[in-house]
Amino acid sequence: MGMLIRKIEENDLKGLAALNVEIFMDTTEAQTLKIFKNAWGRRINGACLVAEESQQILGAIIVKKKVTFLKNAAYVVSFFVKKEWQGKGVGRKLMEKSLAALKENGYRNVSLTADLDNDRAASLYEKYGFRPYRMLYFKEL
Repeated sequence: MGMLIRKIEENDLKGLAALNVEIFMDTTEAQTLKIFKNAWGRRINGACLVAEESQQILGAIIVKKKVTFLKNAAYVVSFFVKKEWQGKGVGRKLMEKSLAALKENGYRNVSLTADLDNDRAASLYEKYGFRPYRMLYFKEL
């Protein structure tokens, strides 16, 4: 059947939150679901996408309207691809379709947060014109 890229539906959010936690392991499923539901309320038409094959989720991108001094700005809340599907074009297809939807909807800026140690992700982001903008300082308490 091949890979399908489709719009995320609200009933996908719980499964996507579980998968996000499985991949990133930096929050709980309940916290992630709350973040995803918040983003869902501010989603951008056509920019929140899931990749699947044989009804198995391979990856997703969740984008919301961003409240900022920049006009027409969006923020990538989460972007992930299952490890076994990385390097097979899944992330590229999700990114291309999401960026096209943002442009179609009149958005002029999009930002995301990325792990500095994730060279593969950084390479993908740079390929699509993302560049470092600000430094986030973080301290565990």
